Amino acid sequence: MIIIKIIGGLGNQLFQYASAKAIALRSGTVLKLDTSDFATYEPHNYSLQHFNINEDIATPEEINQYKKYPIFIERQPEAVKKIIKKLKLDQALLAFGRYIKDDAFVYNPKLHVIKDGAYLDGYFASEKYFVDIRDVLKKEFTLKVNLGKEGKEIADQIKLLENPVCLHIRRGDFANNPVQSKFHGICPIEYYHEAVKIIASKATNPHFFIFSDSIEWVKENFKIDYPMTFIGQGASKNYEDITLMSLCKHHILSNSTFGWWGAWLAERKNQTVVAPKKWFNKPIDIKDLMPDWWIKI
Repeated sequence: MIIIKIIGGLGNQLFQYASAKAIALRSGTVLKLDTSDFATYEPHNYSLQHFNINEDIATPEEINQYKKYPIFIERQPEAVKKIIKKLKLDQALLAFGRYIKDDAFVYNPKLHVIKDGAYLDGYFASEKYFVDIRDVLKKEFTLKVNLGKEGKEIADQIKLLENPVCLHIRRGDFANNPVQSKFHGICPIEYYHEAVKIIASKATNPHFFIFSDSIEWVKENFKIDYPMTFIGQGASKNYEDITLMSLCKHHILSNSTFGWWGAWLAERKNQTVVAPKKWFNKPIDIKDLMPDWWIKI
């Protein structure tokens, strides 16, 4: 059994599930989800139940038995890290470990040695953990129920266009919550204008579908000389929005894993994806966060 702690917004939840699913499939074992932290987690709701995943929720007893022996991969004191490296214990610890926590935002190939009987706690924000099961994930990350009336109308519009472009502007808590703003920051309008130029140079007659959690702000402050459709369904329809994003041919990301998944789940033939080089305000390594072929500016 592999148990993955699910927490954060929908983008983070998809990363956690995808990475743990790949580990479970490689190990030939079952995957269970720990969603217990959502009982007191205010920023976001658990949202994976809207998708065709194998949703098996871990019991409190299963969670507790796996969390008895924590192995913190990234947060060990430097002295402990040196000892582990010198004695070459890291692979053995991971293979034996019950509770494995990884706080880094870069791919850790050592996690591939994890076998049956582990509790995973982290973001695992890199396709390198699960790119080999892309076909499986594309099937599982489809909606259990049909799009609502508004969502279906938008989907029909997207499908009729030659070059529909998803442009995601994340503000919300990144702009209004002092803690989140200090850590994440927001992409400046200049970034989006530069990204639009890149898309327009590669795609004829682009039509931009603007997804945002601050859609009224965007309508007032973001102006381009191309057709735009504004989509601000909000957190209650986040699963619909990510599906609509994936129907677009090209993508412009904000510094948010929500838009990341809209781009990753889309069809890749002639696809262009533009993403920000700066993902956090703090100097955090994100070299494995985005596929190599995406354009970073």
